[in-house]
Amino acid sequence: MEERSKDNSTMICLELEKLEYVLNGNNDLNILFKEQIAFYNNLIENCAVAIFVIDSTHRVIYWNKACEMLTGIKSKNIIGTQNHWMPFYDYQRPTIADLIIDQATDKCSECYTVFSPSILLPHGWHAEGWYMNLGRKDRYIIFDSAPIYNQQGDIVAAIETIQDITERMLLEKERKQLTIELRKAYDEINQLKKLINSKKMEPV
Repeated sequence: MEERSKDNSTMICLELEKLEYVLNGNNDLNILFKEQIAFYNNLIENCAVAIFVIDSTHRVIYWNKACEMLTGIKSKNIIGTQNHWMPFYDYQRPTIADLIIDQATDKCSECYTVFSPSILLPHGWHAEGWYMNLGRKDRYIIFDSAPIYNQQGDIVAAIETIQDITERMLLEKERKQLTIELRKAYDEINQLKKLINSKKMEPV
């Protein structure tokens, strides 16, 4: 994995050198490029949905503000590491993004109880479930992840979004419990009616 990481770093450095060569002497293009980079960075950073991105070596390269708020982990403490599993699990195990990087989504059943291919992205995957003490709260989380490809069609990264729908799930749980209680009360009323009717029919 270390060699693979070095190869990726070398390739990135070469691409940056090429880019610098192209931009050198073309100030307008340089400004436009920097503005576009800043725009996309701000787009992800200020997104209301928690987002993280890992590269092909499973190292975190992006961890936005919403992700910090949800997990309680600052980006400066996790970017460059392979510790993106830590907010969710008690032991090191793959996230959906890891399974996508390894092209091992057939192992989703070993990691998640509720999971499925994405209905929107052809190569994306979805999973959900309860996570205890996530950001000091018990939360019901939805994960959606998809691969990021280079021009050659190789997977170079995976992006994963995290949505907290705990409130919705708790309301649904309360609704189901209320339905059960109402059904029970309805059955008891019917039994009482039958008992009253049977008493009326008894001879005096």
